[in-house]
Amino acid sequence: MKDNDKPMGNKNPTIQSMLEHLAKETILPEKVDLWTAVRADLAASKPPLQPKELSMNKRFIFTALPLRFASGIIMAAVLVLSVVIVFTANSVTAVSAKEVLYKCMLLMDRMYTIQIA
Repeated sequence: MKDNDKPMGNKNPTIQSMLEHLAKETILPEKVDLWTAVRADLAASKPPLQPKELSMNKRFIFTALPLRFASGIIMAAVLVLSVVIVFTANSVTAVSAKEVLYKCMLLMDRMYTIQIA
């Protein structure tokens, strides 16, 4: 094999040697059966969840509960605050534009008299 053709990572040597052998002999893909090597590799590998890994997952769930509780409290506070803001905004009295302009004119008159004095 050339340096460029070297396998990368952790590959199964049995499958790798079978593939190299097939590449040299140029056997048709329909006649190749790699399932025996794959099954052997799967049988030799560890089960998906070991007991220690299960206990770590339980610890993660129990540490996530306080975060859920805190986020629930924050959401409730935001909801209460938004209700208070809506009721406060609805209690504002309506004022006409003439009244606003009149009050602005009075304020400007006061400022003008203060500058003159």
